[in-house]
Amino acid sequence: MKFVIKLLCGLSVVGVIAYFAMQDTNALVFDNAYISGRTLTITANNNGRLELIGNLKDKRLKKGQIIAYVNPTINELEIDELQEELRLSLNEELKTCLQKDVTVLKRTVEELDLELSQKKLKRLTSLSKTAAVSDEAVDQADIEFHRSQQLIKIREKEHQIDTLDNHFEILQRPRISLLLARLKKAFFTREQLIIRAPYDGYVYEYYVYNGQQVELGDKLVLFVPKEDMIVEANVLESKLDMIRPNDPVEVTSFVFGKERIFEGSIISVVPSATSTFAGLPRNISDSNWVKVEQRVPVRILLQGSEKELDMLPIGSSVEVKMNLEQPTHYTSVQASSEPEPAAPTELQLGINAAEPDPKWLREYKDRLSLIIDETRKAQEAVSPNECVI
Repeated sequence: MKFVIKLLCGLSVVGVIAYFAMQDTNALVFDNAYISGRTLTITANNNGRLELIGNLKDKRLKKGQIIAYVNPTINELEIDELQEELRLSLNEELKTCLQKDVTVLKRTVEELDLELSQKKLKRLTSLSKTAAVSDEAVDQADIEFHRSQQLIKIREKEHQIDTLDNHFEILQRPRISLLLARLKKAFFTREQLIIRAPYDGYVYEYYVYNGQQVELGDKLVLFVPKEDMIVEANVLESKLDMIRPNDPVEVTSFVFGKERIFEGSIISVVPSATSTFAGLPRNISDSNWVKVEQRVPVRILLQGSEKELDMLPIGSSVEVKMNLEQPTHYTSVQASSEPEPAAPTELQLGINAAEPDPKWLREYKDRLSLIIDETRKAQEAVSPNECVI
């Protein structure tokens, strides 16, 4: 019996020695790493009836692809109504523009009438001295002359009013500007009623069904964005002096029972221990506190083809290995100082950057251009080059 016990103890010692002998002292291995990722909950941005675009669950979606609508019919009717009102208003403004020319022509005719009535009054006045015409005829001619003078003044005021009305281009006039603002707002509102994929990715789960009445903030779908594949490894704080951003690593995955090795590089070392993010953080105010070595998250960017990386489920376990003998590895954070980052350019800051218009704004401009072209063609067919739209 004693011999058996001694034999087992000896085998245990040999096993321990063999285990440590097999460890690669020139590499760091982290077996508590996993594929990191996030999910997004897309909520309703308005109240109304929900219309889903088919069943998109587990299907790959592109950024901006439509997932659902909320109450689209009412908004479409409002847009149609505003478009017809805009067409009518443009025609009314064109009539106002043409009315100015009508006023000028009327004034020209009345100036001729004034000249004719003045000549008639002079002739009758001279004839009245010879008693060839009655005083009543002279009085009637005098009334017609003064009436023509007043009509000329009225036409002058009308011309001033027409000039004031046509001082601005048609699209800059208050009535048209107000309609354009309302139409633009309607297109913006319609875009708010469309639920789009915020990123490339896929719908993991629906929280609603087609035709359901939803309210602002209601959960609609659980969306998983397709982003850079990140591995998160929890490293002991005593090992951090061996880790530096941009260090190359090997990441081994065992998904589907097959060993797959990917190349990667360290992005960053999170400046906080994992215990900080725990629901019940540790209490270090106790006098009997025992020091426990903490772990710090290290983020690693995986490299590989899109097809290969798509095979890695979020949350799956991986093993990370870092070769300490590679020339690109730094043994100390203080071993080398990084150059100062260059100041961001105006384009990087988004200042004066030429960004494309959002889709709703492009649709608004296209619809407005169509209405203006229709109105301009109708105007040119009647009276070309009279008014500026």
